[in-house]
Amino acid sequence: MPARNPPKTKKSKSFSPLFFLFLSLLAFLSALGLDYASWKKGEASYFFSLFSRPKAVEEENDRLYKLIHSTLSRYVPSEALNRYTDSEGFHHFMVELPFESYLELESRFASELQERNASVKKQEEEQGDLKSYYLWKIQEDQGEKLFILFSCPRANPAGDRPPNRMAIIIDDMGYSLAMSEKICNLGKPLTVSILPYSPFAGEVAHLSRQNRLEVMLHLPLESINENGNNNDIEGIILSTMPEEELLDVLANGLKRVPYAVGVNNHMGSKITTDRKLMRIILNKLKENRLYFVDSFTSGRSIAFELAQQMGIPSAYRQVFLDTQNDEAHIKGKLLELIKLARRKGSAVGICHPLEKTVKVLAENLDLADEYGVELVYASQIVE
Repeated sequence: MPARNPPKTKKSKSFSPLFFLFLSLLAFLSALGLDYASWKKGEASYFFSLFSRPKAVEEENDRLYKLIHSTLSRYVPSEALNRYTDSEGFHHFMVELPFESYLELESRFASELQERNASVKKQEEEQGDLKSYYLWKIQEDQGEKLFILFSCPRANPAGDRPPNRMAIIIDDMGYSLAMSEKICNLGKPLTVSILPYSPFAGEVAHLSRQNRLEVMLHLPLESINENGNNNDIEGIILSTMPEEELLDVLANGLKRVPYAVGVNNHMGSKITTDRKLMRIILNKLKENRLYFVDSFTSGRSIAFELAQQMGIPSAYRQVFLDTQNDEAHIKGKLLELIKLARRKGSAVGICHPLEKTVKVLAENLDLADEYGVELVYASQIVE
């Protein structure tokens, strides 16, 4: 009897290692694709978020970057401007320019950054008489940071510097004879700027003259900001005025402030950016042999630049002393003005006839002597 073959057993399927590798790779690529899609939508990502900052933050930083880069490119030569982005994605600018150019740029940035609600923290470091460094850390609300390092070579070594001088102009005068007397009693060479239609304009001008204070006309000019009826002040020059009316308003203002040897603007963020209107005003000042100080109420003001081009003795305000009615703040700003005059050779500060301001001036003006800075009239600063 022939032997029977053993029954056939069902063979189990087997998979090669390459097949498992293929499946694993497919799963990984699928997960990577889903992770990428989430990242592009701004949703939670486990892989791609390790290599980039969130898109919203990046766009926020880029908006600030474009503003800073645009302004620097307008006012700084390309060879004096460098920039890079660090490993965390923050932008850095390195700028080398003369100190006076730095001050002008600082004023221009002030209004632009304020419009964007951006805060600026500044650190200053001096290297003898050769160079000063100013590090700015700029940050928008809820936004990313951006850094600017300004390097300012000193124009004159200490031994060759002209005498350092500063002028302090007290604006908005003419509303209080008692306050005017307190300012006169300081016994310092201060400059008072009187609003032409203030109730005691003439009396304050006479009192100031008797006490050897210098007198200026504080000329009201139209402001961009109309809050609080800014542009309803009596004696203001408006952009809508024909030339003849404008000149009449200016002439009447000068008549109401006797002994005025110069003019600075009250408000004026709209007029001081208008070359045509400022030329009309400055031509009249030139005819009357008056100097001009740009109060620099707008970072876009062209008034000082135009006055210089027209050959009018002129200067511009670098420091407002009392933007906060706080003694510590006012003293800090006074020291800033003094140090600025020591570094630059001259500087102009503006303040107002406030009790705390006058108190700080009475107690601290002598600090200028410690820094080798002379307090002078505004007419001794203009050039």
